[in-house]
Amino acid sequence: MMFKSLRLRMPLLLLCFLVAAGGLTLLVAIPLKNRSVEAHGVEQMRRQIDLIQSGLNTILRRGDLTDVRNYLGSVKLDSTVVRALLLDAEARVIVDPGRKLEGSAVASTPHAEFVFNVERVLATRRGEVRLRADKASVLGLYPVTRAGLEFSLQPKHSHLVDMEYDLDPQTLAERHVVVSVLGCFVLVMCGMTVLLGVILDREVTHPVQRLLKVAQDIAAGDRRVRAVPVGSSEFIALSNALNQMITALISQQRALAARELQLRLSHEFSGTGTFEWHIARNTVRGPSRFWMNFLGETRYRPLPLAEAVKVVIPADRALFEQSLNDCAMAAAPLSVHFRCRDRDGLVHWLHLVGDAERNADGSARRIVALARDETAEVAARDQLLATTRELEFQKHALDQHTIVAITDLRGIITYVNDKACTVSGYAREALLGRSHNILKSDAHDAAFFQNLWQTISSGQVWRGELQNRRRDGSNYWVATTIVPHFDPDGRADSYIAMRTDITTRVTGENERARLRLELHQTQKTEALGLLSGGIAHDFNNLLAAILGHAELAKRRFGAVGEGRLAAYLLEITSAAERGRDLVQRLLTFSRGDSEQPQPQPLSLAAEIRDCLRLIGPLL
Repeated sequence: MMFKSLRLRMPLLLLCFLVAAGGLTLLVAIPLKNRSVEAHGVEQMRRQIDLIQSGLNTILRRGDLTDVRNYLGSVKLDSTVVRALLLDAEARVIVDPGRKLEGSAVASTPHAEFVFNVERVLATRRGEVRLRADKASVLGLYPVTRAGLEFSLQPKHSHLVDMEYDLDPQTLAERHVVVSVLGCFVLVMCGMTVLLGVILDREVTHPVQRLLKVAQDIAAGDRRVRAVPVGSSEFIALSNALNQMITALISQQRALAARELQLRLSHEFSGTGTFEWHIARNTVRGPSRFWMNFLGETRYRPLPLAEAVKVVIPADRALFEQSLNDCAMAAAPLSVHFRCRDRDGLVHWLHLVGDAERNADGSARRIVALARDETAEVAARDQLLATTRELEFQKHALDQHTIVAITDLRGIITYVNDKACTVSGYAREALLGRSHNILKSDAHDAAFFQNLWQTISSGQVWRGELQNRRRDGSNYWVATTIVPHFDPDGRADSYIAMRTDITTRVTGENERARLRLELHQTQKTEALGLLSGGIAHDFNNLLAAILGHAELAKRRFGAVGEGRLAAYLLEITSAAERGRDLVQRLLTFSRGDSEQPQPQPLSLAAEIRDCLRLIGPLL
């Protein structure tokens, strides 16, 4: 179970592969090393020949062959130098440290293999270094100049140095051993490589191919496919993660489809649509419904801005274009109201709201906005404004005529108009939040108000006349209508009282009642006057008869000396005269004479005595 994970198997496989690779590296490195050894030997031989040539040139200029022999002999002391000879131009040995014979040609000596190169070396004056065929030694041939020798009769001429450099035999022997060992490494590496390929194909390639097939099916749109969790723990976890990703992707697609449906329905319900202006191409795309209504376009395709803006009313085109430019250049949010004319010539109000998408450098790439037809809203707003103005006018007219107050169910004032403040003399702040009893007078009894509250509490309208009291203490009369206001559940939540100041009317009615009473009294007096005028003449005749007979009685019986009879006659005469005066006054009142009689002196004592005589007997 511990080798189920690639984290354990892969390091082992890689270790085996590294071992095999190391063997291959050694196998390749040994021949390279040998080549490096050979190249190093050749280069070392070249440097030694250069040194020997320089030394020989110095010695040959002095012409001492003994020094040359000794010098070449010292060169042969190196274990890697097989021979070191000095040759003439015909490849004859002049100095050989291993022999005592000089100046004779030696055809069978090892230097004879360079005879074919002598002319080229002498002609070019350049030395040559080369390997033997078996690569066991390095041969060198280098020209030197002989200035002159003591025993030689010849003038100066060129000579050659012949050198043979033996490669290290031990290095060559070790190479064969290493080659054998590295051969084994190569075989092991090949086997491990094959094993590694098989394991990788089974453990990695096949699971990866299965996962790749599932991924390709998902990319093709198949959401039913699922990855089979087999193989190592990593691939099992990857398969489970891929299945979870497919499930999450399906959920996201369903949620995205639901949101797209909601967005489409919301656009259709609200009457909105997307609007795009591609700045680089200077083309616009709008909602298909708007395109068809305004441009007659049945396809959802981009249009040049100059062509699309033709539907905007000329008076609003400058505002429309300025708003787009401000959004693109000044990074201002796009919000513009403008009018368009549709195919039928009807004017529509549109509202465009959006913002610009920008590049990394801040320049605007395109403007994306929502377009909404607000024609109905504008018409409703205009109608609402007209209705509001009408209601304000009606309220103003109502305030000029009617006292309006609103109270809650307890009679607490929550609203009063200006007319109520003017008539009552209270400021609005003094009335709001106070009970309506602040305006109550003493003109009505408790039964009156009990009937009022019973009526409005039952949801009925109460109408009547009330006498209220102003702030200064004076009373005023109002014709009142109290209407209950109901909430959506049908329960009364407040009362609206509308009153009309009828103080003048009530005062006038009281005055008219008084005048009617006075008129009635006047009519009665007038009737009495007419009656008095009708009977005054006859009454005067009766009084005249009484006075005449009383005067005759006084004259006849006054001399007799009857004091008591005289007093009686005097009383009869006085009463008759007063009656005559009363009848005269009644006649004057009944005729309505405007002229008042002149004041006459009156004896108060006499009037009192007369009254006493009349009321004495009664008392």
